[in-house]
Amino acid sequence: MTLKGVTNRGAFAPIVAAARWTNEGPAPLPAAVPTSAERLVAGVEDGRRVEFTGLVRSAYYVPSRKLAVDVSLGGQRVHVFPKLPPQVNPESLVGAQVRVRGHHRGLVQRHAPAAHRDQRLRARPRRLRRRKPRAAPALRATHSALGEIARYRPDANRGDRIHVRGVVTFVRPGVDLYIQDGTGGLHLECAQTIRLAPGDTVEAAGFLNIASFLPVLEDARCRRVSETLVTLTPLEVPFAQLRQGLHGGELVRLRGRLVGRTERPVRHDNPPFVGIRTICTIQNADFTFITDCEHNAENVALASLALGSTVTATGIAAIEAGEDGQLRTLTLLQRTPDDIRVIESPSWFTTQRLMIGIVGVLLLSAAVIGWSVTVSRKHAMLAFLLAERDQAQRDLQHAHDSLEQRVRERTEQLKGEMTARKSAEVEFKATLTERTRLARELHDTLEQALTGIALQLDTTARLLARSPGDAERHLELARGFMRQSQLELRRSIWDLRSRELEQFDVAGALLHTSQQIARGTQLRVEVETEGAPQSLPEIVEKTCCASARKRSRTW
Repeated sequence: MTLKGVTNRGAFAPIVAAARWTNEGPAPLPAAVPTSAERLVAGVEDGRRVEFTGLVRSAYYVPSRKLAVDVSLGGQRVHVFPKLPPQVNPESLVGAQVRVRGHHRGLVQRHAPAAHRDQRLRARPRRLRRRKPRAAPALRATHSALGEIARYRPDANRGDRIHVRGVVTFVRPGVDLYIQDGTGGLHLECAQTIRLAPGDTVEAAGFLNIASFLPVLEDARCRRVSETLVTLTPLEVPFAQLRQGLHGGELVRLRGRLVGRTERPVRHDNPPFVGIRTICTIQNADFTFITDCEHNAENVALASLALGSTVTATGIAAIEAGEDGQLRTLTLLQRTPDDIRVIESPSWFTTQRLMIGIVGVLLLSAAVIGWSVTVSRKHAMLAFLLAERDQAQRDLQHAHDSLEQRVRERTEQLKGEMTARKSAEVEFKATLTERTRLARELHDTLEQALTGIALQLDTTARLLARSPGDAERHLELARGFMRQSQLELRRSIWDLRSRELEQFDVAGALLHTSQQIARGTQLRVEVETEGAPQSLPEIVEKTCCASARKRSRTW
């Protein structure tokens, strides 16, 4: 072949893109290069014609209807797609040592680690030759005891097929199954989809492997040898033996208290199955383990179990051991939900109710605390409002007292003003009365006297030239009128001076008036009083003073 194209680095190895080739005629194949598992895994032999020798582990058909043969090489598994003659049964190759020649093609994921890459190797041989036939037929009459498989035997050869027989205790079609005999139990990895049920007696052949210090029969091929179902009695084993890694793969029964349960949907394609996977956590004084059961969604037996119940769990002991071979986790694979039975129902005081009670108490405490905080805030607000109200009341009382004081002061002021106004009114009335009296007296006395004087003077003036004697007489009359007018005027003035009552009491006013009358004469005036002086009404005091003045004119 003559090839022309464009080189490309490709995903993991160089490739030629847009290739065109020309057939140059037949030529011998290149010699096959002996290789190893490490070189195949590393991809060094990708695209080359290689040759290796290995042990056939299984033969099967892929979905594309091609025959695939898994060949074990140096601890790795190589997928070989041979072209066998029609008369060759692929099952006859299982367990045989073969030499494979073909072109290697590595199929790896872009971001897959090395541990995943070796599982995707492919070889396409033109020729597959059997170098060593298989040691024995797939199924034979002689079987190994299940409890003796993992023990050391000098004649044992790693890679030989192991033949076993036992009763099926648990099966997952197309994945694996567990069998048990009188010596122990065994885990089988079987890709067959034959219909098996717990209690079937089967024969199996496969390749022994040790996983977690326990034997596993890989690439097993099984067949049912009896139609009669066998009922196995679960073993009630102490946890001390389980801790030592014993009874792995056997049907056991354990007791404990149900403390947890989880559910999730599950689906299988081969065979088709859709249901629920329920995992229960069971605890006792020695250990805590889980149970795993796949069942139909309509079955609610496990969901109805009350947490805290004391139960017995039956199932296959799937043990995962640590590096020291001691038990690390224990899972009971249950066949049906009825493999868990309630021995004792939980008391009313269960963990769930305890948690509910604790949550209730916490919520109640939170509510009480919140209520207390709210009440304290309201109390503080109420106290603040009361303090404000008391302060307002004190301010109001102070304002009220101040207002009352101002009212009293204003009342006293108004009383004083009213008294002064009344006094002014009384004084005005007295003054008006006095003016009226004085005008009347002046009209009655002084005006008449002046009129008489004027008449006498007029008469005197007329008679003075003609009759001086008569004129002298009329002039004397005028003088008399004048003297009388003076007296009347003096009395009126004395009446106007009665205001000495404002400066003196009645006795003092009488003494002052008498002294004024006697002034310029030989008279001596004395006023005598009996008892303590007392205030009298103004009209009485004026009347007394006026009467005294009148009496004094008669002296």
